[in-house]
Amino acid sequence: MVDRRDLRALSAIAAIPASFMLFLWASGRTVFWGDLTYIHHPWRALSAEYLQRGMLPLWNPYVYLGMPLAAEMQCAAWYPGTLPFYLFSFVGGLRVFHGAHFALAGFFCFLWLRKEGLTRGASTAGAVVFMGGGMLVSRVPFLNHLSSLAFVPAFLLLRSSPFALALALALCFLSGYPAILAGGAAVAFLLPWIAGRRAGSSGLRDARAWAAAGALSVGLSACLLIPALQLTLDTRRGGGLGLEETLSFAFAWRDLRQWIGPLALARGDFSPALLWWKTSYIGAAATVLAFLALAALRRRAAAGLAVLLAVVWVLVLGGDNRASLFLWTALPPLRYIRYPGNLAFLAAPALALLVAVALHRRRWAWTAVLAVAAELSLYAATSHPLVPDGYFTDAGPLVRQLQSDLQGHRYLLSPRSLQWHRGAGENAAAAALDLKHRLYGLTNAPYHLRSVGNFGEPLVPKASYQFMDDIFSTTFPKDLLHLAASADVRVVMTREQNPKMFPDDDYDLREGGLWLQYWMKPYKKADIPARALWSQGLWATSESEKSPEVQSGEYPDDSAPVAFEQNREDRYVVRGKDEGYLAVSEPSDDGWRFWLNVSPIWTERSLAYTTTAVPSGDWEFRAVYLPGSWTAGLSTTLLFLIAVSAYWYNRTRKIHEHA
Repeated sequence: MVDRRDLRALSAIAAIPASFMLFLWASGRTVFWGDLTYIHHPWRALSAEYLQRGMLPLWNPYVYLGMPLAAEMQCAAWYPGTLPFYLFSFVGGLRVFHGAHFALAGFFCFLWLRKEGLTRGASTAGAVVFMGGGMLVSRVPFLNHLSSLAFVPAFLLLRSSPFALALALALCFLSGYPAILAGGAAVAFLLPWIAGRRAGSSGLRDARAWAAAGALSVGLSACLLIPALQLTLDTRRGGGLGLEETLSFAFAWRDLRQWIGPLALARGDFSPALLWWKTSYIGAAATVLAFLALAALRRRAAAGLAVLLAVVWVLVLGGDNRASLFLWTALPPLRYIRYPGNLAFLAAPALALLVAVALHRRRWAWTAVLAVAAELSLYAATSHPLVPDGYFTDAGPLVRQLQSDLQGHRYLLSPRSLQWHRGAGENAAAAALDLKHRLYGLTNAPYHLRSVGNFGEPLVPKASYQFMDDIFSTTFPKDLLHLAASADVRVVMTREQNPKMFPDDDYDLREGGLWLQYWMKPYKKADIPARALWSQGLWATSESEKSPEVQSGEYPDDSAPVAFEQNREDRYVVRGKDEGYLAVSEPSDDGWRFWLNVSPIWTERSLAYTTTAVPSGDWEFRAVYLPGSWTAGLSTTLLFLIAVSAYWYNRTRKIHEHA
């Protein structure tokens, strides 16, 4: 039971992140670095816009030729904690989101430690270490990491209550990073056994509670789980990541000092913004307390916690040594984890517990709390660069030019233009302009600019990746032109200020110059970019029976644009009046439903366009994105909610009847 003194401790815990958010509000500045700008802002801003317009955020036509939006787990469109982005501006919502989730992490950790029988001051110290340590502070730009981490101590707190634990598991999944859900649940299940339970039920009852909670959480989160599984299986990550990608961003042996903090590091080695993947400090004061706890604990508990921390250390080393490499090679689940450094969070609950144990029933516990909080607050205050609040609403000259020039068509960014930058990074202002104004990542999406290829989206459909590979590896200008035209590309962006787009047959798009935009010059009328084209000739019969012209993206000579209308992103209409074949420059994802006049039809699925035969006389081709996986997922979640509500209603009624 939480009493008034516990509430005062919780208020003090909440005041720490709140003070930072108030400081940012008063200073008119905001964090912006990395994934926050080029992935999370587009995801959250586009989802919020859709819902404000009365649409479900199911389809994103602006990146990778078009792909599912809400089915992308890291988008977190259905997570209740995303609500601030739907109610406020992105910067305002960001402050509420950050403050609420840091506080939530502290609350759950405090309540868990109190449930374990630790004193109030000790529990507060453990909560401050978990909430204010580098493992959460470095995740400020990664909104899905931060929100998922906030629920890890909730798993420990609620481990004996199936319904409450199921809700925490489901919310953690909806928040957008399943790897943290899986790892956090594993640690929460094992930690009480490793450290020796101070409170709670028998092991058998805990195991039953976890099994029941897991089953319930699947039903509660099915609205995302089913569409996400379908999308994942349709991507290159469906079978796991390659070992080379998996093992990047790993710790080195000398990075053991990162667990202490900047006082133990050489100049330049402490950078939560740049070196986020190995920023895992708990502070010098907390490190001393953790070692004191290991020395004071019973031998079995101390050994168990030491082994847990050692296993985490071996995992975060990636391929640095034989033992680490063996684990990453031999354990299949690790092939779905991107970057060994991401697993450092597995040690956070154990470290928070050790700090709390060290201060249990110590008279000087609150003095230690102040020391730990002051140290961690100092590190957090300088951890991320800041820019003015208007950063996320400033479109920039390139965006404004493309909005004027494209008129709903797509642009193509050369790979070297995507990777190249203007030497920014020496200061926050230069880095901010560089990240944003060259349309890095998915930053084109909030401005409704359609792109063929982007960077940073983790789950891109295979067909889109294949088309990107084809167009980026094309060496002959004519083939490149046809491929670009088939994807409705009107503008190509290169790094060269005055490029000759196709100087000879050896031209390679990857050899571009200076980051500017240029019009495509067609070889013939059929190469003019258009959203929908009609022809009397055959476009394609199937993926395996295409003519050489269709394989290279070349249109039939008699191709002509036809009327294309799109009032919202998840549907469009094409109208014509002649018999022949229609090609629409939109991918035929499994979630699209098509009608010709009033009859539902199947279409040919290609890498960059949808093709179908059309009759003589006036005809209308309609398309609506309504994936069956979304319907199945939502129905499952609603049924589970109804079933759980009915169960609790009947249980409450029986209790009252026997009272």
